[in-house]
Amino acid sequence: MEKKVTLLALLLVFLMGFSILNSGGKAGYTGAPGSAGLCSNCHSGGNGTTNVIIQSNPPFVAGSYQPNINYRISITVQNQNYNHFGFACEILDTLNNDAGVMSNPDAGTKIVNSAGGRKNATHNAKKSGTGSATFEFDWQSPSNGNVTFYVGANAVNNDGGTSGDKPGKNSLNLVPAQQTSISKSQNNVAKIYPNPVENEFFLQANEKINEISLFDIKGKSYRVSMNGEGSLYRIFIQETIAPGTYIVQIRTQKGDIFYEKLYIKP
Repeated sequence: MEKKVTLLALLLVFLMGFSILNSGGKAGYTGAPGSAGLCSNCHSGGNGTTNVIIQSNPPFVAGSYQPNINYRISITVQNQNYNHFGFACEILDTLNNDAGVMSNPDAGTKIVNSAGGRKNATHNAKKSGTGSATFEFDWQSPSNGNVTFYVGANAVNNDGGTSGDKPGKNSLNLVPAQQTSISKSQNNVAKIYPNPVENEFFLQANEKINEISLFDIKGKSYRVSMNGEGSLYRIFIQETIAPGTYIVQIRTQKGDIFYEKLYIKP
């Protein structure tokens, strides 16, 4: 009798551990080559369409990334029929090895190893949200080489089972930007002043500027206008935006792209 009780207790501990393991996200279900598959391996029967949006700050431009800089990656999982979401993400090079370094996950995200040893960003608990939820982490881009983001995601009905859920997926292919853009950014092609600002600022440049764009830390763009030519430009922010940190994307006449931080006053 005592032996049966002990075996039952061990079985309960195992089942509890299994439940805890699966409630906090599983690495490897990204749809990448050599991965375990996707959330749809187990979850099915749900409603609507689950969309996966991959964004970055600074934003990726024309399908390219700037080598050797830090990006803040946002993975948004959307399905208007659900209020709980999860995901897993791998970033791989052409040999299907880790590309760059993932770190600094937000409160709903963790960085773990898959069974094959590759790094994954995944949820540490189902994240709640009305029709969508966003997960964030940092990515230090590699010095060269093409990379692909692979994301498997799930919108769940939160009943503890695998039926009635709606998985989704997405991938993003990126190539390294021209190295000249990086060197010019590091050599201070332009200077923004004053900084912090309210609704306008000046850009002192030693190259002709073709275009200015403004983004918040989640990649949302804001309308700006630019007056001036030569070396001095006056930039007007054409809509009301909240105080905080923003990214100015500067495109020169030569086609180089670089970034500067801008702070909006409270």
